[in-house]
Amino acid sequence: MNEQDIFNSFLLPSLLEQGILLDNTSFKETKYMTLYGNDSGMDSIALVTFIISVEEKLRASGFSHISLSSEKAFSVENSPFNTIQALVGFISCSIEETKL
Repeated sequence: MNEQDIFNSFLLPSLLEQGILLDNTSFKETKYMTLYGNDSGMDSIALVTFIISVEEKLRASGFSHISLSSEKAFSVENSPFNTIQALVGFISCSIEETKL
């Protein structure tokens, strides 16, 4: 699965559901968007709701082993919740690890 597929399948629907994005946009247009922090449109409750939504979409697609709320996600040096690109990269790596 490439980055665009991950964005379109898991993140974009969740961002639209949360009202973070108002229309379909491409990964290229949003990859540097801050998910959490000073420049984000999400507070901590919105971030948790977003994470749960993405995890539900991952599970529905057969990726039930990927947890965005795992110790691994919170222990990496560069948080996967900094930007859209960071989260897509974390999901991509998690998918690839299962292939090994």
